[in-house]
Amino acid sequence: MSKNKIQNLAYLNSEVRKLALKCEHPFARDCVGMLDTFFELESEVPKSYDWKFTSTESLAEKLSNIQGNDEWNKVYWRDFAENLQAFSVSSFYRQLGILRPAIRALNTGEFLAGAVLTRSALELSVWSISSTNIIRNTVNELAINSRPTDNRYMASGLQTLLVKMLWGTRLDTDHSEMKQTNILTVLPKLAKHDSAEFLIPAYEYLSEVTHPNIVGNSEYWEYPESSKYLKDFTIRITSSPLNLKPNKLLEYTLGALGWSGVCQRNSMMQARAALEVIGENFL
Repeated sequence: MSKNKIQNLAYLNSEVRKLALKCEHPFARDCVGMLDTFFELESEVPKSYDWKFTSTESLAEKLSNIQGNDEWNKVYWRDFAENLQAFSVSSFYRQLGILRPAIRALNTGEFLAGAVLTRSALELSVWSISSTNIIRNTVNELAINSRPTDNRYMASGLQTLLVKMLWGTRLDTDHSEMKQTNILTVLPKLAKHDSAEFLIPAYEYLSEVTHPNIVGNSEYWEYPESSKYLKDFTIRITSSPLNLKPNKLLEYTLGALGWSGVCQRNSMMQARAALEVIGENFL
């Protein structure tokens, strides 16, 4: 596929944009601009990144053979920085791989598929921004009073978080530190922030669409105009949904899609800021 064709997948078509402008929630109305902030980053992210991975055992062995505090901090925090950068790049391209097909689905009128993909995008962005916020804030606090030549600075809590960020799984695992945190424990914390009250109802609605429940089913149903006055009527089941007017499904999809793009970008910015603090204070 040519570069131009790939780039076109980043834009909602004129029909969907018109529908967005008719939505009530500002996230939905502004989704085009919000998504643009995410896609602008693509030119800054390398097409491939060489992650200098070091196993826990190897890192522990290296650290045990170092005498000076300054050198110890450099080895420890260089490894941390490599892993944080790896997460930042990986999560960006994972989000890119979700948002593009979500946009393509909306552009072709497959709003149900777009909603399902948007739920995944929302989960990824919630996890990414929450995790990188914690890392940046903790690293900033640690750097304020750090004296690398006098002490060895560890951040075991951040290490555990970073393991979950990179290796976390909901599948069975013998390693408890890899057991992924449920997104529903993270989402309410973010929803407390200004303008983020949209998150929980949007996530709940998109989850309803994802599961075999009424919201997804009814996208394929056409009611007669007189149905609200009748007790008995015929519902036509169509082969494909084509509801070309703003509704709750479209509003939550577009709003969550835009929010996900912005927060994924912000997550990368938070990671960059944390890496700068690590570089200035420990490397």
